[in-house]
Amino acid sequence: MIQSLIEDLPPVDYPLDPEDFSERKRLYDYQQRALINAHRFLHYYYLEISEDRETLWREYVKRGFNKRWEGDSDILKGHFRSRDISYKSFVNRASFWMATGSGKTLVIVKLIELLDYLMETGTIPKREILFLTQREDLVESFKRHVEEYNRGRHRRILLEELKNFHNRKANPHLYDRDNILVFHYRSDLISDRRGEKILHYENYHNDGNWYLILDEAHKGDNEESKRKQIFNIFTKNGFLFNFSATFTDDFDRASTIFRFNLADFVRRGYGKHVAVMETQTAAFRDKDTDYTHEEKKEIILKLMILTGFLRKIREKRYPAPLCMVLVNTVNTEDADLRLFFSELFRIAEEGVETSFFERVRNDLLRELTGVEFWAEEEKLGEEEVKELFSFNMKDLYEYFFSSPGRSKPEILYHRENRQEIAFQLKNAEAPFAIVRIGDVTGWLKTLSVNVETRELLEREEHFINIDDKESVSLLAGSRSFYEGWDSPRPNVIAYINIGGRDAKKFLLQSLGRGVRVKIKEGNSEYRRRQDFVRMLETLYVFTTNRTGVLSVIGETLQEENEQEWERLKGVEINTVIAEGELILPVYADSHTRLRDKTEFYVGSEDYKEARALVENIKSDVVLSMLVGVNPNTARELRNKLTVDGAGVRVSDGRKFRDPLTLIKSLGNHLSMPLKEVVGFEDVGERINHYRKIEVNVKRISVNEKRSLENVIEKKVALPSFRGVSVMWFPQHFYLPLLVAEEGISPDELEWIRRVIKHESEVRFLKDLFKSAGCLDSLADRWAFSRIDESSDEVYIPYYDGGRELRWYPDFIIWLSRGNDLYVLFVDPKGSSHAGSYTKLDGARELFEDERGEPKVFESHGRRIRVLFFLYNPYPEGIPTEYQRYWVTGVEDMCSKISSVMQSFLG
Repeated sequence: MIQSLIEDLPPVDYPLDPEDFSERKRLYDYQQRALINAHRFLHYYYLEISEDRETLWREYVKRGFNKRWEGDSDILKGHFRSRDISYKSFVNRASFWMATGSGKTLVIVKLIELLDYLMETGTIPKREILFLTQREDLVESFKRHVEEYNRGRHRRILLEELKNFHNRKANPHLYDRDNILVFHYRSDLISDRRGEKILHYENYHNDGNWYLILDEAHKGDNEESKRKQIFNIFTKNGFLFNFSATFTDDFDRASTIFRFNLADFVRRGYGKHVAVMETQTAAFRDKDTDYTHEEKKEIILKLMILTGFLRKIREKRYPAPLCMVLVNTVNTEDADLRLFFSELFRIAEEGVETSFFERVRNDLLRELTGVEFWAEEEKLGEEEVKELFSFNMKDLYEYFFSSPGRSKPEILYHRENRQEIAFQLKNAEAPFAIVRIGDVTGWLKTLSVNVETRELLEREEHFINIDDKESVSLLAGSRSFYEGWDSPRPNVIAYINIGGRDAKKFLLQSLGRGVRVKIKEGNSEYRRRQDFVRMLETLYVFTTNRTGVLSVIGETLQEENEQEWERLKGVEINTVIAEGELILPVYADSHTRLRDKTEFYVGSEDYKEARALVENIKSDVVLSMLVGVNPNTARELRNKLTVDGAGVRVSDGRKFRDPLTLIKSLGNHLSMPLKEVVGFEDVGERINHYRKIEVNVKRISVNEKRSLENVIEKKVALPSFRGVSVMWFPQHFYLPLLVAEEGISPDELEWIRRVIKHESEVRFLKDLFKSAGCLDSLADRWAFSRIDESSDEVYIPYYDGGRELRWYPDFIIWLSRGNDLYVLFVDPKGSSHAGSYTKLDGARELFEDERGEPKVFESHGRRIRVLFFLYNPYPEGIPTEYQRYWVTGVEDMCSKISSVMQSFLG
């Protein structure tokens, strides 16, 4: 809901590198978008509306959030005036709805980096940062990510347990100022009572001045409601960031500023396709249920055949497929897990009749060709599954049991490992299955006495090293291990006696464990699905109650669509113009440094303080450690600040919050390499937002959506559809263009995403439509495309305050004339402002020579020149050196392009 507010706001440059995490890890595009949205929302809340919760609350109401507050409690009333408590009191929050496996922890660590920077620069108030999560293994995972982030960094994240808060505050360490201090604790150990490890919230609420980051901090028990109120107290004067894969609370959903839940994760190709199979595991219900051994054997055999077949067709670029069986009960006589393995052992030792095997296999083949992918309008085809017909019993033993044939199973265990055991056939050389439960000794007592056991001399951790245990085709366990581990291997999941509404969170979290993708191609590793072999990029789900699970998943899909956003069908690439000439620049670091091309600007007050600080630090080695640069750069930095006229430009006032921030920015300025153009490449996937145009079917009816899609399908121009025009512009990259009608504000178009609706963009497009003839006269052919910053990778790097930033112009135009190709970036502006000049400086450095003439690049057998313009019909106060980049209309732009063309012809 609030994400739509962020997307309607003018973009604000992200002040750091959102991609950088460590030497091994870079953030994916969606993780970067989460950070960009967080920065934009904090900028809006703290700078644009000055923490006015009334203004923000009106945005909630305008977007349809109308729930009444019903959360009063004695805990809350002790810190808020009862008559003033409402949802409006708690809008100082932002939720991140991110799928299991989508890398929430990386985003959290980078969010801490962002908060620190914004506090240091005075954008947001100084507050302490607190991270809370619900289990010890999640705390340890957070610590590992922080440790990886810290390597090689000058400014590091220091972690401290919350129980040491008062001692740390009273006795700050000398190095706290130069690092980022973050407190952490288990969220379930904060309460209104005291215990050995339980902290009473009254001693730690910090007068409500926390920046509080919650990671899956809701446990769903009776304490949850109380704990939510405690977190509201912790952030009364601060800000709450809430991360989860499974939000169930309406206010959590409404406050979501970035949504990339399980449905999004799968649709965008970051997770496997999901197929909920027709076969049900109901035969493993309790002992009163009348199911035969044959029915149970059929289910087991189907799981084994599918898993074995996937392992047989596996290509080396895919991880070894794995079947994951999750059960409800473990340590009882009729436990699900015991019943499951009883049937499995029979098949391992006795085999099955050929006719039975073939019937089950053929039934599975039929089922696979008919099953549809969840959250996607696709399914497997007959060609993809036909090889299953040749899968036989020999294959079953080889690929599922890692065995040459039938044999008795035996249990492998180590007395010190009470959580897992392995199963292996006696004629095999490696285990084929692992059982992982809370205490395996109790479960062993429920197994048949006919299963032999063998104690291992050396302890072996099968589960922890599951990715390396390729012989293992089956991982079985209870509900207790659906979080805290990570593997791309599961291709089959079987839920036994799990699937009611009470298991909703478990279902979604465990599905998240199964959808992870990891594909290797040469030395490259893909996280996104590639559809090389779709059967291996699919997760097959077997359940006890298919209808119930589909209901839960379907209901969740509906909930996870937040306001029911659905893709608008029919908007496609314009194939007439989309070949050959649509190219984009490719950038790489050059040998030139930022200091060689641009000056560094400081305020007079900044300069005095920074100069005094540097003069007091006598050693260049100490200065280099403080700033995070090498000693040579530190010496140059000292010279810039202490020698008059050495290259630092001083103006009135203050630009930096403190001298340390200034000298670090100057250090970046002196050492940062400039980008250069190293070539051009076809557009490819770098413009893709047309596939993400969505409509909200809660705000428009399904029939209205279909009507709009019918108009698009029939290629009909439509001047008005709920404030949107459907335009068929023959030169545009994709068709049709969806554009706001004149006089329609973005607020009136909250039913549709990623269309052209800002006034300056609409104005330019209509001018282009009216004046297209001037471009026709300049070029043999031309084409253009709108650029969407939130999705497309079309940008110009530029620099400000020692930082590399990205300028995303709103439009790109390609003009082809003979052997010359002109690439034009055009950015409509509502008003002229100084921030545009640093962007122009970056573009000039990349695309112009020393005389200010466009560079000529040779690529694709063409001579390429890149031009860039800011579009505003009424520009004011433009400095002389930048006036040639401002155009008042398309005719004016054509005139300037013509002049450039003539200069080359001359």
